[in-house]
Amino acid sequence: MVLTNEPGYYKTNEYGIRIENIMTVKQMTEGWLGFENLTMVPYCKELIVKEMLSVDHLKLIDAYY
Repeated sequence: MVLTNEPGYYKTNEYGIRIENIMTVKQMTEGWLGFENLTMVPYCKELIVKEMLSVDHLKLIDAYY
């Protein structure tokens, strides 16, 4: 199965920002499914305010690349 992951932020009556990656469902272990990215939209790192993120969030961004 192929699907999209579309996390986003929307400011009421102003704008929205959405990242859309295409993913596939895959067997991880017996009885468990997971996701694998087929496409990855790059983040504009200059727009990320690192001081607003936790260490875990920063690690997720590093792992994304």
